[in-house]
Amino acid sequence: RGWVGFWLLAAVCGLLLPDFYHTNVVGALIDQGVFESLIQQHLPRLHRKLDRMGILPMIGISWFLSLFLAVLPFMSAVRICDCFFFDGPRVLFMVGLAI
Repeated sequence: RGWVGFWLLAAVCGLLLPDFYHTNVVGALIDQGVFESLIQQHLPRLHRKLDRMGILPMIGISWFLSLFLAVLPFMSAVRICDCFFFDGPRVLFMVGLAI
């Protein structure tokens, strides 16, 4: 059964989140920029506050790299993973904005 986990990880890293887990995490940095733009567009007051505090660049990247598993209660994170596998990476942006 270990091979099932391997192929799931391979699909996440290669198909769903390409370039996220390479040494330069370029895919995650690009998505962080998109996430910041979405916050600015949909939540401008929050964007200004986070930007003033200097934490805006740090928020989304840790959420996206861990698929929310490191920052949410386990059962919530598992539900998000279910949605991620069904709808793809856009779920990360949707959940990030909702939080």
